[in-house]
Amino acid sequence: MLIPISLIAFGTQLVVAAADVVPAFDIDRGCRVDITQAFDLSTGLNETLKRCAADERRARAQLRTQWPRFRAADKMQCVGEADIGGTPGYVDLPTCLQLAKDARQLPK
Repeated sequence: MLIPISLIAFGTQLVVAAADVVPAFDIDRGCRVDITQAFDLSTGLNETLKRCAADERRARAQLRTQWPRFRAADKMQCVGEADIGGTPGYVDLPTCLQLAKDARQLPK
């Protein structure tokens, strides 16, 4: 089956457009879900939630400045991986993107 060139071009534009924008994750929801695994008894529930949200917001702000440096394919893959197995977050996303970038620079 042949795919018309116009569909291929359109699909490519969608991927590039999606990769141009930092994804919008629900930070508060993610922290509430993740709190069951990372609850800090010494600080209490509210403080743990606040710290989680602050970490995510800091990571998102940092990611916004770094986002243009990464390839569209890496962005799409890392965002997809961030969504696997739970709620996506910003804290691990820069690590994934940097690893993908570094992997391309390894000798073949």
